[in-house]
Amino acid sequence: MPSISFNHTLRPRRIDATLLFATIILVTIGLIMVYSSTFYQGSTYLRWEILRVIAGVIALIIGTKLHYVRFSGNLKNIILVITIGILLLTIILGKRVAGAKRWIGIIQPAEFAKLSLILYLAGYFAERIGETQDSFKKILPPLAVTGVLILLTVIQPAIGTSLILTATTLTIFFLAGVKIKYMAIISLVALAGFLILIFVFPHSRNRIKNFWSGNRYQQEQSKIGIGSGCLFGKGLGEGRQKFKFLPKMATDFIFAAIGEEFGFFGSTLIFILFLIILLRGLKIAQTADEYFGFLLASGITCMLFLYALIHIGVTLGVLPPTGQPLPFISYGGSALVTNLFALGQVLNISKFRMTRICPGHLASLNGRSALRDTRRALPHLSRSGHTLRVAVIRYLLSVHRCPFSVIRYLRLWRIIRCPLPVSRVLPPPSSLTPSSLNPPKQICQEAI
Repeated sequence: MPSISFNHTLRPRRIDATLLFATIILVTIGLIMVYSSTFYQGSTYLRWEILRVIAGVIALIIGTKLHYVRFSGNLKNIILVITIGILLLTIILGKRVAGAKRWIGIIQPAEFAKLSLILYLAGYFAERIGETQDSFKKILPPLAVTGVLILLTVIQPAIGTSLILTATTLTIFFLAGVKIKYMAIISLVALAGFLILIFVFPHSRNRIKNFWSGNRYQQEQSKIGIGSGCLFGKGLGEGRQKFKFLPKMATDFIFAAIGEEFGFFGSTLIFILFLIILLRGLKIAQTADEYFGFLLASGITCMLFLYALIHIGVTLGVLPPTGQPLPFISYGGSALVTNLFALGQVLNISKFRMTRICPGHLASLNGRSALRDTRRALPHLSRSGHTLRVAVIRYLLSVHRCPFSVIRYLRLWRIIRCPLPVSRVLPPPSSLTPSSLNPPKQICQEAI
């Protein structure tokens, strides 16, 4: 398959204001809730959190200004090697806290592993677009890298982080067009591996055992706090669970503090803000001008939303304790800086989004803005299920609809599968005009 070069002919636009606004609100709420949960212990937590927010804002600005395509080359491999090295140092030299080695000084390297893995997987599949699902051998390199990162985080142990890495990997595999049967095999192997590892490490085994036996003191106190908040909460700073009733309230159970002090409506607002981040992030991914941007934005967005779901599930007693903070809100530096930089990259991708065209146009299937690159990739893409899946995902994520959306969808399906020559599906670049952005009418009729 010929190599596909990146082509940046789009003029940078403004960043997605909705996504940025939702992020700023969450960070502001986080700063307020950290102070509300720790004010009785003095202002130390607040001062540290302000410094971390400043560092996170700087990371957000850098992520917004740094062109995301820079990470699609060798830089992603360098970051991956550095991440693996730091994780090894954490296991050897890290300080043990609550039975786990997760820290080097004030840094928690496992948080950087999440973004590093997404960068690597997005770059790997973008470089091999259309090839990755032909055989199982072609997905062995990303599987090996994922396995190494998961193993290094499990040894710490950080089971929650390992679960997020696994779920993020499966999400990117699906979006990249890996066959379902391969994903099913990978999922079964991962599930068996986690069950074995959980019972190997006493730290994780005790958490699971206590959860199933009903010995869940923290989660019971968390539900007491959330339930006592009722609809509108007790008011800012009026919560009682933070007074030693619920340990680690500012980190692992910050959502319980929100539910206690702001009630059901405050908790719902937090969930809506994360849902906005998910929807806007997927919309940005859908309109990304590069396939690498599509995978990167999708991976980061799904990772952040999954992060939030796990934290909320733990505070509600649905999931066993994992030690995962609530993104942008919980007290902590490594997670906050990493997540804000990752979101900055999504905002950077939004600056180079494509102008929306008819979803039946084959040039939009791989997210390229250059039709020349699409014509080069089309013969290889048309022989696999990758094109179909990416096209369907992009179409279903589209915000705009028309009365004939079903018909257009069926046309898109048949156009992808019809064995028409490339020259009949896409005209030469020199003959393209604004009126040719829709697929030729006779092509749609022949396909149907």
